[in-house]
Amino acid sequence: MNAADWDTIVEAMAQRARSANRTELAPPIPAFVGPLLNRSAVPDLACALGFAVPPLLIDLYARVGNGGYGPGYGLMPLILTHGRAFGGNALAVHRFLRESREGDAADPLDAVLGWPLGLLPVVHMGASVYYCLDCRTPEAQVVSYDADGGDDNAAKPVMEVVLPTGYGFAQWLGYWLMRWP
Repeated sequence: MNAADWDTIVEAMAQRARSANRTELAPPIPAFVGPLLNRSAVPDLACALGFAVPPLLIDLYARVGNGGYGPGYGLMPLILTHGRAFGGNALAVHRFLRESREGDAADPLDAVLGWPLGLLPVVHMGASVYYCLDCRTPEAQVVSYDADGGDDNAAKPVMEVVLPTGYGFAQWLGYWLMRWP
């Protein structure tokens, strides 16, 4: 993807953020667009998460807003805003999913089953379904994850139960924008 394509996606997301239909689904609380992300907060965010946030996500949040627009109930804020916590904040959801999938650290099986460091929930689709960015991949591959899933999923590694979309973050947003103009 070239810079012009990304700039087109960012402008389309900015237009969507300014519209009355800034999210795909009706939000459970009044919709808002978070303030622009201050890039100076990025090192602290990476430290809190334990991994780097994809540059395109940082750029989108710095140019359009810190969540509150886009697919599902909207991109979740990276940094807590408006007093929202679980379900509305990517950092809180990431921590929750890591803690809920933790077991005995001394047990190698638990380490494999756990929530991978570098998998960042960014969109809440309702119930316990999230779209996540695999921040370990150069294009930040998008996967979906159902935290409730089937009972047998609890005994499987997270990466076996996520569903890949086949798109990197920029492609995924571009595809979504074509479907939800």
